Amino acid sequence: MDGRFLSFFSTDLSGGTLYALPLGGNGERTPIEIFRSASQVRGSCLSPDGRFLSYRSDQSGKHEVYVRPFDTSARAGATPAEGPWQVSDQQVSSQGGQGAASWRQDGKEMYYVAADQGVMVVEVSTAPTFEFGKPTLLFRLSEAVPLNPGLANVSRDGERVVIAVPHRPTLQQITVLDRQGSVVSTVGEPGRYRDPAFSPDGTRVAVIRDDRRTGNWDIWTFDVASGEGTPVTNDAPPDIAPIWSPNGRQLAYVSTRGSFTSIYRKAWDGTGNEEQVFRYTPGAGLQLTDWSVDGRFMTFYPGGGGVLMVVPLAGDQNLLERKAIEWLREEYEVAQARL
Repeated sequence: MDGRFLSFFSTDLSGGTLYALPLGGNGERTPIEIFRSASQVRGSCLSPDGRFLSYRSDQSGKHEVYVRPFDTSARAGATPAEGPWQVSDQQVSSQGGQGAASWRQDGKEMYYVAADQGVMVVEVSTAPTFEFGKPTLLFRLSEAVPLNPGLANVSRDGERVVIAVPHRPTLQQITVLDRQGSVVSTVGEPGRYRDPAFSPDGTRVAVIRDDRRTGNWDIWTFDVASGEGTPVTNDAPPDIAPIWSPNGRQLAYVSTRGSFTSIYRKAWDGTGNEEQVFRYTPGAGLQLTDWSVDGRFMTFYPGGGGVLMVVPLAGDQNLLERKAIEWLREEYEVAQARL
């Protein structure tokens, strides 16, 4: 708030860095590395007195809000003399803090968005050192309003919250239609779903289900006739891109654990352990798109477009020996390969 610094972050799957950019003087401006981490760090925000920096990190395995001293002379990656402090509380919100923490202009409160879409407040003090209380809930919006942490901000006096709310907030209803676009049936209860995929025999649907209570993206299957839902996964890392096996007994999906994005497979009803099928290049993401009818190949494309990849599944290769084949590389975007 003294106008001397801008804070920003850079992050990918391999980790992240918090920076401060001095605005004084003339000539070329050089960012200062404040903190480098093997975990993802995002949403850096300076306290009003400029002595502390709040940010979000997944170093505990879940997204949490942290505060650390703001020392422009410290070596990046060094442990501060005191702190960092984890401000978000899993006992209050099941998965800590999802968005960048905002500071009240007098430095006595902090605010963040929790995994269950609750807007949280924490009493804090920055002098003589950083101290904080237990987070409490200000309010929680209806489940029909998707509160993306990046779409909310608290005014500096702490009295108002601005949110980008969809014009007609709704939940999704899994719906089966015929070739003419007429509704045949609806499946399950309204919720927040993505990427529906029919089983080979058409009796079940796999989806990504966004659980508002936990903030988890998990894979679920629903019986088309009865609407009964079954969780396939139930963990903190987002599980995405469900693809059915040729015989309909398993689902393949993508999940990022640490620096690695991998393809996993598991029984469609969630029983048994998951199997890691393929591990991709550290720091790179992937989108799974198909599983061949003969079961021998999976197709995916990396983030950024331009390349289509094929993973051979035949044989008894060790996980680390299983290599993806670069099937197509173009100078323009390519995606969604189907066999």
